[in-house]
Amino acid sequence: MNDELRTFPIRVAPLPGEALDSWFEALAHRLHVTLGELLPQLGLSPPKHSNKSEEFEWTVMLQSHEIERIARVSGLDPNTVTAMTLACYDERALLIDPVTGRVRRRVIWGRGGGSRYCPSCLSEDGGRWQLTWRLGWSFACARHSCLLADACPGCGRMQRYRPHPRLVPVQPGHCPNPGKTNPRRQRCGADLREASCLPLTEGHPALLAQQYVWKIIRSDTVSFGIYASHPVRPAQALADLKAIAARALADASADELTRRLPDDLLTDYHQARAHVPVPRGPGRAEARPGFMAPSHAVVAAAGVTAAADILAAADIRQAGRALRWLTTEARQRGMNVTASNVGAWGKDTTPPLLGAQLVSLEDDLQPMEHLRYRTAAPLPSHPARDPDRAHALSRSTPSQFWPSWAARLSPGKTGHSFFRAALSICVLLTGTRLDVNSVVAELGVAIPSHDISRILALLGRSPNWPQISAALTRFADHVVYNPPPIDYRVRRSLDYSDLLPDEQWEAICRTTGASGGQGRRAMIARAYLFSRLSGLPGESAPAVPKDTRFRNDLADFTMMRFPELAAALDEAGRDFLARHGITSEPVVWQPSLSMLDDLALPGHDVRLIDVSELHQLLLGGRSPSGASAELGTSLAVVRCLLDASPLPARHARKGEGSLPGPSVSPVNDTTKDALIRLCSEENLAFTQISQRLGIRWRTFRKLAKECGIDVPRQTTPSKVSREWLYEQHVIKGHTLVELAKSAGLSSSAINKWARAYSIPANSSVVHSPELRGRLDVMPALLKPALTGYAAWKRLQIFASLPDYPDLTSAARALHLNPRVMWEYLNQLEDDLSGRLLERSSRGRRTKTPTTLGQEVIKAVREIEYAINTDVNGRMLTPVPPGMSTKVDASS
Repeated sequence: MNDELRTFPIRVAPLPGEALDSWFEALAHRLHVTLGELLPQLGLSPPKHSNKSEEFEWTVMLQSHEIERIARVSGLDPNTVTAMTLACYDERALLIDPVTGRVRRRVIWGRGGGSRYCPSCLSEDGGRWQLTWRLGWSFACARHSCLLADACPGCGRMQRYRPHPRLVPVQPGHCPNPGKTNPRRQRCGADLREASCLPLTEGHPALLAQQYVWKIIRSDTVSFGIYASHPVRPAQALADLKAIAARALADASADELTRRLPDDLLTDYHQARAHVPVPRGPGRAEARPGFMAPSHAVVAAAGVTAAADILAAADIRQAGRALRWLTTEARQRGMNVTASNVGAWGKDTTPPLLGAQLVSLEDDLQPMEHLRYRTAAPLPSHPARDPDRAHALSRSTPSQFWPSWAARLSPGKTGHSFFRAALSICVLLTGTRLDVNSVVAELGVAIPSHDISRILALLGRSPNWPQISAALTRFADHVVYNPPPIDYRVRRSLDYSDLLPDEQWEAICRTTGASGGQGRRAMIARAYLFSRLSGLPGESAPAVPKDTRFRNDLADFTMMRFPELAAALDEAGRDFLARHGITSEPVVWQPSLSMLDDLALPGHDVRLIDVSELHQLLLGGRSPSGASAELGTSLAVVRCLLDASPLPARHARKGEGSLPGPSVSPVNDTTKDALIRLCSEENLAFTQISQRLGIRWRTFRKLAKECGIDVPRQTTPSKVSREWLYEQHVIKGHTLVELAKSAGLSSSAINKWARAYSIPANSSVVHSPELRGRLDVMPALLKPALTGYAAWKRLQIFASLPDYPDLTSAARALHLNPRVMWEYLNQLEDDLSGRLLERSSRGRRTKTPTTLGQEVIKAVREIEYAINTDVNGRMLTPVPPGMSTKVDASS
């Protein structure tokens, strides 16, 4: 047949974007022949059936030999011929069945037949037809800013549903559908250029939605909107667009669409949905709107406009918030929309769309579901079905989460040890299908399930939960692909019965100078090293007490270590691991906190604390809790810092658990001068002085004796003399509690000595250490109320009352029994000889201060400001809740 083909003497060039059948018709019209006469000259076989021609399939897809024949006869390039068929959009804007050569109608809005059109384009192009009008995704003309026409203005039927008749002359721009009176011989012939279309203004949402669709179709890879971090193919993005549009068209109520569509589009949309489908078109598309390509351009425009705003969002989280209205609407219609079935909106949808769908349900999910579906991740997903992720997380996570991370994530109001275990449990739940009991068994933590539920509920109620869950999810996703150098699953399974035997511990004590012994101190050191190696809580170590006192001593052990002892214990840990065949892992490891730098987390960041300042505070006599308060952090952070950077010298402690270090502050003339000054000028207790100087109690007593200072012995109460007790309590104003600590006695013992010596209680003792030494500069107004127990506390409580709506609310906020607060107020009014609060008509106190009360409040706040700020106005110590300073620096 190739030998019989000749090139046409007259050639008609196809227009840019023209469809193949339109070019056939233009060529036939120019040659003054019918399509039945033209097609054989192009090397195309005549139709096999009288009621169904093959010209339509030629516009969809041509065989290679057909392309060659058409190109040879017409003088066109074969690529130009192919570009006039829908095959150039295959697997991009539609899918073509390679066997039948037909468009698959049930996926990504493929149109099996029919075409929309723009009347203005037909007028300008001489009735030539654009290929893109055949796509289900075409609904607007950007060239003329209007919606496309769906049907003939004369017969009201769809165009191009059947090919142009072979024996009827071609009339470009006119309807070739059969006439109503004589369908066989008569044609409709209506001028399609006179059809009316909905005009669209510049920047109209429908035009923007059409531009978004073309941007997808013309991209080799869609990497914008929600796909910026997770690129997909155009057909996949259109599958997502179809899924959302179908859901919007099927589920959206009139009120919801009114808020999301412009008025002109909304009016035509309701008219289109109220009328019957276009005749001879895909009528079933109206029964399930959006399931297949809509028959009406305005319906397609409405669905795509509603969907494009979601997929064009900057990221998946914004898309999820934009999608929220659809999931809510579906539930209001009685549909069961859950995290497990929300991904079934459409076929072949992408992970980014699933992520947006899960984010849209975030407010309806429990904290545990947030972790399972990773709703705080950049790409939320369903829990992994395979066990590999669960195994990776188990290997990478200790039973007690790292203290520095726990401190960073903690919202407060929960025990630190329980919280660390709960965080580890949360990590193993992230993105997996494990249940809580399985996770608890895997981690080997002895925490009741109700405690885990309580902590998860506490975290879920925290305003910082989105950031906390984002941190946990980020960590879980990181270690799955970047496993840490320690296999905690193996560490938990080791036999620790031979860890740090007594002879090894005694050798360490002899080498480092630490207090030794085979009793409680050895068990504490062994439990500490067990926890450090295994990641389990120390009380889970073999053969150690399970009581609260042991747990407290174990927690304090971190603050009693010094560098030599810490290094020796780590070396013992390495020896233990080597005996069990582990030689390539470090003793301890923790992930970098820099992973959390962009998250607004509620806890403390250990990196913000100056370790040298912490050491100076502790060596200067501050307790760990006092040092944490002065540094504005928590005790857990102090312990974490000391675990990583032990004190360079012994922090003097008393009690059975103390472990002295190898060095103390040197005793010299400077130390003696400081001792004399602290005893004579600052009136500190002897234990406070020894701690501030950083010297042992025995050294302090010996040094005090050399300086002529009488110091009672700690362990011999009988040596407490009447002269010393009288001088310290009555003359110098130290409380009996302070003197008991100084003398190494109990409070009851020092009270017995006071009664035995008939020493009267000093009612003028100032029990608030922060006011000690300031009485001479205190306002005269307050001096009568500054003595006795809780004097300063009473004044602070009174000064904070105007901050609350009433006295009952104040008592509740300050954690006081109302009766106790009334007693405090009565005591103050007695001390200051006047009413501090106004009375109501019934004689009850109100929260309004009297003139005297206002003066007292002003004086108290001035004192608070002086105590809690330095000369530059910077806060030194935190003010108790409800008692915040409100005095300007100028005061």
